[in-house]
Amino acid sequence: MEGMLITSSSTDSGALPSGALSAVRFDGTSAQARPVLLHFNADRLRIEAADTPDCPIWQGVVRELRWSEAFRHAPRQALLPDGSTLEIEGGARLADALAAGGVLPSRVVQFQRRWPAVLASLAALVLICAVTYLYGLPTGAKWLAFNATDSIEQRLGDLVAQEFDDGDLMSPSEVPIERQQQIAGHFAAAAERAAPGVRYQLIFRGSFQDTRINAFALPGGTIVLLDGLVLGDDGLPPLKDDQILAVLGHELGHVRHKHVMRRLIQTAGTAIAAAVLWGDFAGILANAPVLVGALQYTREFEREADDFAVEFLYANGMSPSPLLEFFRQLETLSGSARPPAFLSTHPSLRERQQRLQGTAP
Repeated sequence: MEGMLITSSSTDSGALPSGALSAVRFDGTSAQARPVLLHFNADRLRIEAADTPDCPIWQGVVRELRWSEAFRHAPRQALLPDGSTLEIEGGARLADALAAGGVLPSRVVQFQRRWPAVLASLAALVLICAVTYLYGLPTGAKWLAFNATDSIEQRLGDLVAQEFDDGDLMSPSEVPIERQQQIAGHFAAAAERAAPGVRYQLIFRGSFQDTRINAFALPGGTIVLLDGLVLGDDGLPPLKDDQILAVLGHELGHVRHKHVMRRLIQTAGTAIAAAVLWGDFAGILANAPVLVGALQYTREFEREADDFAVEFLYANGMSPSPLLEFFRQLETLSGSARPPAFLSTHPSLRERQQRLQGTAP
């Protein structure tokens, strides 16, 4: 027999036992709470107004109503067919009455009451998150980076470069045009010999966050060479042509392995995962230049770029010595009051020198 909403003219053919639970009812049309009484009898339930017990509101099978999950410090709720809601402070008595009527705690609630299982699940969740962050996210980022269309990567790189130029991060280069053309031509010929399939664009710029000693790659293959490496700055003398070529070869390695896009995807993926956990998507990828500026290559990426630079130099009939000499100069500068930004974005110069010294054709 299905449950029924009972009007004031209805009569009850059989009164249910006493021992009712008190509750309040919200009819869905006003904020006023009206007291009611709940009478349970096995799998049957009768709801009546507290002030007019002879006027039932509803009666039927307990399972016909929609019951909320049980919380330790919150009332239990039930949704009636007419859209009204009950709030019951029944505690253990209500739980027993519902269990007798066939309304048992969900599997989730039962699971939450088993602390060893909860702790084991938490530990498993932490392990899954750690494995995903350390291995799954980099693997997925690499796949996405190498399968993304060139136009998407190029548009992103153009956007970042434009923001850098429009803001206070970079300024027009002070390197004479003739010198820029000489370096660009030398690098183009070397890149064609060492990596003919790698697309890139070399641009020259001035200051970058209070230093001019740096070189970096942007999405889409744009390589930025700052003036300090060509003209000298902050105690670093102007680099020789073969040293500039070595540095550009290193940055071309980042382009070849799509390190920038991979780090960008990983960083965005971490931000999205955090937003899913904490429910705030505001600001994700809203400022691409800031996001790219916050990236730092992993040691694995730096090793790959260094290895590529070594192959690049050998392909052009040179040894790793120019790159090794550059690292030694940077190590000398690392003890200064204001070390170059190159040092903050490239880890462990001593380790990199040792690796370069161990390379041989």
